[in-house]
Amino acid sequence: MNDCQLMASEGNFHAGPDDVFATTPAKSGARISIVGSFTTLSLPGDLPRLMSNGVLCDPRNGSPMEMDAYSAYLALKALEKTAYSQYLSERSLICDALLSRLSDCGGFWRHGAWTKSETEIHMRFTAAAIRLLVEAFEDRLIASPGIIVESLKRHLAYSERLTQGTWFLHDSLEHSSTDLPYPQKRLSNTAFGSSQRNCLALNTHLDTISTTLNVLQRIPLSMAERGFFTRAAASGLTALELVLGRSRSRFWRPFSAFDRLMRAMAFRSNGLRDGPAGQRIRRKAYGLVRRAWFPLRQHIRSRLPAFAFLDGYIERDIALAGTSFEYHLVNVYDLARLLIQHREYPLPGHAALLRRCGLLVDAGLDYAIRTSYFDFLIASTRENARPILLCEAILARLSTREEKTAPPHWARAYCIIRQLLPPSPAILGYDPFTVMEADVRGERDIVRLRSGTLLSIDRAGERILFADKTFPATTTTNLSPA
Repeated sequence: MNDCQLMASEGNFHAGPDDVFATTPAKSGARISIVGSFTTLSLPGDLPRLMSNGVLCDPRNGSPMEMDAYSAYLALKALEKTAYSQYLSERSLICDALLSRLSDCGGFWRHGAWTKSETEIHMRFTAAAIRLLVEAFEDRLIASPGIIVESLKRHLAYSERLTQGTWFLHDSLEHSSTDLPYPQKRLSNTAFGSSQRNCLALNTHLDTISTTLNVLQRIPLSMAERGFFTRAAASGLTALELVLGRSRSRFWRPFSAFDRLMRAMAFRSNGLRDGPAGQRIRRKAYGLVRRAWFPLRQHIRSRLPAFAFLDGYIERDIALAGTSFEYHLVNVYDLARLLIQHREYPLPGHAALLRRCGLLVDAGLDYAIRTSYFDFLIASTRENARPILLCEAILARLSTREEKTAPPHWARAYCIIRQLLPPSPAILGYDPFTVMEADVRGERDIVRLRSGTLLSIDRAGERILFADKTFPATTTTNLSPA
């Protein structure tokens, strides 16, 4: 594709799909932001870092974990779509390791990242494993969808009923069948009718619903299986609507306002704008805030259970310390992906919830970009690639927004992050949760959204340009429930 094909004209560009996604020379050593551990790997060369004795693992500590393997699998498919290379053997290696571990664990994956116990299972990891199986089934690396069905049923069993709907747990240590102590300090509470062991981690609940909808959309199922998974997803959405409701406590507004100031101080302590002396002062101030405010904040939140703060910040959970600030971005990312999955496999009766989720994503993106939280994100790029989720969240939300323009501050934030971090698999070329297809062309990211809209993102010029033609979106309405 030449420069003339990407010339912008009043926010539009003119290029057909064959021109935009033309094949390029091989990217055998492509640097990629891996979604999971958020390490940066060069694939396929760094693939052995994701395995330890044949087990898919977290490259940071060697403990069993499937998220990075799923991200790497998507990245290899992205490279296949945009390069003169085939990575079937590498993808088969990942799939074989996943299936071998499943068999060794007696039919469901185990992790032990915190306790070293085989009874410790992390549902974010198993959801990624199930999505990897979906990819492998479509790629004919596994013959039958039965293994996906059984794995998803096992995954969904880690759940509990709330006063309304079903909540999908973060890990097996929250489940009533596990007697292991929780490795983090958590406050027992029964918010929304939950058990005292349930931390009510929002991001994992969202991820499970999205994974279930994705299986419903892409995998052939019997009527009984389809009914079971549809009811599970619908019940999860009902619980989501319950917890995302606005707090009715008269104390919520003053608490939220004061907490906004404390969070702003915490995030500014991570900024890079001051010299060394200024940064030391900020860090000392944050240390004081962390010791004095956040333990008290944890107790207040357990008595004022809510996730959506008035300034756009979204809390990760109800019971834990509340200092895992990066999960605001994870929540926004997961909400944006849920909107896509529900649009592609819609369930009736949740229109108000989806509108609420859209508003939360918009407010959450604005918070992440327009406040000192952005300083926190930029500083964190020195340690990991997690801020790439901001770019993916923007792409996912642009796919479901009615407006066919990108707010300028979203475009600028996307481009700033991308100048600091290599692309994720979605931006590189493949992730069916977020995009239809994509490619990186010099200083431009070319992306076709799940809605079918084609974007040219000028990273140097900090602009997101919309094509004047929308291509048909990939949907499976024929599989949707009546």
